[in-house]
Parts: sequence; C-alpha cells; structure tokens
Amino acid sequence: MESLKINNARIFSRFFVISLFTFGGGYAMLPMVEKELKERGGYLSDKEILDDYALAQSFPGIIGVNASVLMGYRLGGRIGSLFAVLGFISPSIIILTVIAAFLGKISDLAIVKKAFMGLRAGVVALMFNSLLKIAKGALKSVFSYFILIIAGILLIFSSIHPFWIIIAGALSGLLLGGRFDKPFKSEKL
Repeated sequence: MESLKINNARIFSRFFVISLFTFGGGYAMLPMVEKELKERGGYLSDKEILDDYALAQSFPGIIGVNASVLMGYRLGGRIGSLFAVLGFISPSIIILTVIAAFLGKISDLAIVKKAFMGLRAGVVALMFNSLLKIAKGALKSVFSYFILIIAGILLIFSSIHPFWIIIAGALSGLLLGGRFDKPFKSEKL
C-alpha cells in the first residue's frame, strides 16, 4: 500500500491526538498510531508502521518522536515530519505546563498517587499489546524466532548494550537471513 499524501494540518492533528491519548511512551502509542493512521485514515499500512518503529528504535532519542519523524516524512516529506513532531510534542508541552503549575499542591494527595498506580498498570497492558502486534508482523520465519531468542537471552543475562544487539541482529539478517529464512508454519492439531 503506497501512503497517501495528506495536508500538514491533518498530519499535525493526527499526531496531536496520538500523543494526547498515549500514556507510557513510544511503544504504548502503537495502538493509537494504528487507529489514527491506519484504520481511520488509511494513510499507512501495517508494514510501514512496523518498519518505521523498527527504524525509530534504532536511533537515539525518544521512540515516539523518532517514529513521528519517520511517519510524518512518509505522509508529507520534510515538512510533514516537522508537523508530525510538532503535533506529537504539543500535548506534552501543554499538559506539563499545566501540571507544573499545580503539581506541588496535589502530588501528595492519595487520589493522585492511586491514579498514577492505575496508569502504570494500564501502560504495561498497552505495551504488552503493542509487543504482540509487533511480533506478529515481524516474526515470519524460524530464523527470526532464533534471533529473537538469542537477543532476549543477551539482553537479560549479559551487560551488552542493546545498540550492539540491534546491530548484531541486523548483520545476522543481512549475512545469514537468506540461507536460513524458512517460513514459519504452525501445524494444526
């Protein structure tokens, strides 16, 4: 599916909505990205969203901003990137400005602490949902599952920086992917 060009005001408004209703960062925003840019607008395909997420997490910085740059570029070129980022960061700037004015007065209230505890639990659920969607779209072969397992073991049990694991995964795919890239077939019982 080739992405449709949309006007900059619409790019800004879609990313504003995505950011406004996303709690928990870049991965937690994936359901909103799918809703706003795939389901509601038909602007991006699953593959384009996954490709942009994979690339966004490879760059330093905030994944949400990185993904906004890449998706905005797909939708409207360089200016589209600018409007996507401005749309994405605007709700945070507005909300943080308002919170900063009142935070000292309300941060110790029990109701505020309970609300944040519930938000954290909800964010974990959103991130798990995003993980499952990314895995479904990205893991298409036995080789990709092998790389996932090795990368997971290295992340959990070693002190290797994630950047090097990402680079090793990319190099493995480039050098060995064609040789061992057999489609994953699940047998029905």
